[in-house]
Amino acid sequence: MKGFIDLHIHSNKSDGMLSPTEIVEKAVMLDMKAISITDHDSVVGVKEAMAAAKGRIEVIPGVEISCYEPEKGFGEVHILGFFFDLDAKPLNKLLEKAKHERIKQKKKIVNKLNELGFKISFEEVASLAKGEVGRPHIAQALINNYPEKFSSIQDVFNKYIRNDGPAFVDRENLTRIKESVQAIIDSGGVAVLGHPLVLDEEKVSDLVDYFIECRGKGIETIYPYAKLYAHKGFDKEKEKKTIAFLKKIAKEKNLFETGGSDFHMESRGTQINEMKVPYSVLEEMKKRVQ
Repeated sequence: MKGFIDLHIHSNKSDGMLSPTEIVEKAVMLDMKAISITDHDSVVGVKEAMAAAKGRIEVIPGVEISCYEPEKGFGEVHILGFFFDLDAKPLNKLLEKAKHERIKQKKKIVNKLNELGFKISFEEVASLAKGEVGRPHIAQALINNYPEKFSSIQDVFNKYIRNDGPAFVDRENLTRIKESVQAIIDSGGVAVLGHPLVLDEEKVSDLVDYFIECRGKGIETIYPYAKLYAHKGFDKEKEKKTIAFLKKIAKEKNLFETGGSDFHMESRGTQINEMKVPYSVLEEMKKRVQ
């Protein structure tokens, strides 16, 4: 089959701004063949997307799990899961634990902003969320309360709440890679290493080897590094070399490839179908997970 897919999309059930239904409608309008809602530590939006598809587009069950391996020097690592049973206990139990850690983190970020002189409450932030509370909801609360100080959600991120911002707080007790991969497998799914070149290149080889040791099967090779990580020195030329580097690793390590936009909202970052991932990627993926 010809056409494009996007296997990395966030909805308003985590830190995106469009509902799963709105995402499906946009993808259908773009004549896409398949998408996956990969919300952070949540599968709440997947069933809504599947129902909204009505046979017009393929919706793959997906999730993005934040993991941490400080002893191995990897920092935060994102594991994507696909094709799992949405009601399976192993994955849902792990995601429930992650949900509580996310709430604690967001409350700490709000407290930091309070210390910096901004009067917002966690209750205000939570009222803006349709599912899990994310940093875009904190940004929107700041815009609502201080429209003269902030021009957009991206403006808030740049000034205060991106990963190196003055109000950012890391999550504690993040899930481990092995734990996440096992939960995905035990729920009938397959695990993929998400956008690994966010890490330093020299650490990627060790990370990939450990991921394979944990029974991971795929790697996200096609990803908009230039748009999302320009602050880390990525431009289009470096992005092109990075994708080629990851494709080489996938071939050498016998990992299947995935790709997507990491879309969160229309006003920031990338758009759905940003990377024009061919349907053949999904076809090969399906062969490998059967």
